[in-house]
Amino acid sequence: MCYGDASLANLMMAKSTCGLVLFVVSANSTCCPILWKSNTIKRVVRSTSAAETNAMVEALDSSYFIAVMLSEMLNGGPSMRIPIVAYTDSESLYKNCYSTNMCDEKRLRIEMGIIKEMLVKGELLKLVWVPKSEMLADCLTKHGASSMSLARALENGYLA
Repeated sequence: MCYGDASLANLMMAKSTCGLVLFVVSANSTCCPILWKSNTIKRVVRSTSAAETNAMVEALDSSYFIAVMLSEMLNGGPSMRIPIVAYTDSESLYKNCYSTNMCDEKRLRIEMGIIKEMLVKGELLKLVWVPKSEMLADCLTKHGASSMSLARALENGYLA
């Protein structure tokens, strides 16, 4: 499972922040964080939707890499896919991923295309919209955001 979040132009020089948290989840729903990070988005973006999409692409890129690595370690090869479920609190990102319409920002179409292609190929099992209160990566992107839901998941070992 991966959580990707962003904050638009919250740093000097109009830079935006990206945060992600990746979990390995067992069959009995226990979870273990395997990667988390917060960094600036590599290019200046024009909208919150663009920031969120860039953050999700980065989270999915990391998730895919780890899923292939785990599959090779556990199964002796990448033949058995480990499903990736991604979570976003951006309604526009969620709606765009399941829409046949192109997004308005031309520069954003490439990143959106990456997510849609992962869905079509089955590399991404599904993208799930969650309310801001359930976005575990929120505290990695915004000053003053609550880290209680992330702390609870880490303490309990469950994403509930």
